[in-house]
Amino acid sequence: MIEVYGTSMGLTLEARRFLKQMEQLKRLALNAEILAVRVTDGGEVFQTLAREIGRMASHASQVIRALHGHSVEVAAKAVRSAALARACEKYQLAVARGTTGATLSLVEARRDAVGSALIADIRVIAEALQKADTRLLDLARLNVELPMVATLLNIEANRDASSDPALTSAAKSLVALKTELATLLERIQAKSHQTLCLLAGIA
Repeated sequence: MIEVYGTSMGLTLEARRFLKQMEQLKRLALNAEILAVRVTDGGEVFQTLAREIGRMASHASQVIRALHGHSVEVAAKAVRSAALARACEKYQLAVARGTTGATLSLVEARRDAVGSALIADIRVIAEALQKADTRLLDLARLNVELPMVATLLNIEANRDASSDPALTSAAKSLVALKTELATLLERIQAKSHQTLCLLAGIA
């Protein structure tokens, strides 16, 4: 359970980094959209693409926030589950040492209650991780769509030599940021799957 906690906290840190990058992406997309309004020739296409990137960034932020919430829930339950597992083991050792009579009944009842709480926590963790896995599918889709739209934006900005330098610069910034985001998404997906695998080994 401590490993589940560790990977969940790692996922939380990656999610925070990603949210910071998403805020930057939203600002850049809004800036590109504003710049596109000033351009008369071809500005509408650029504006539409910039707006789409902003929409994707907002959606990705929502997904990451939900994933972050699931990760925090998993981490909290993992810590509690580790304590419950130790308590269950302690009660089992008392039974194994030959406790008898009324004390045995009391120890067994506590062991069973703690074991039931542990099983309930593992179920909650599994449900949270399944929800997180669904969110990861959303992120994987965004990880494909975002680079495509950013590339189209870059192509549109560089369509001819007379393009506004500010548009070209905004497009280049968006394209550069998409690489960082792709790397962060891969790390978030890896941490989430690592947590799922650890949990599968426990259950």
